[in-house]
Amino acid sequence: MELVTHNNGNGSFLVNWPRLNNRGLSEATWSILPYTVLWVLWCIRNQVVFENGTFNLDSAVKQIKFTL
Repeated sequence: MELVTHNNGNGSFLVNWPRLNNRGLSEATWSILPYTVLWVLWCIRNQVVFENGTFNLDSAVKQIKFTL
């Protein structure tokens, strides 16, 4: 938990991500989770910017779960 409370920004949090796996999630899912979140957020951002879409948190969470 110290890695979460003492990170120095988003970059260090992502670098330390593999060491944060203490919840019993499968190793493969845990290792791709940050990339999946970033990819889905990037796609949603493009919809909002280029297609006049809107951001919906529930929809974003469902997309992340589906992509995993």
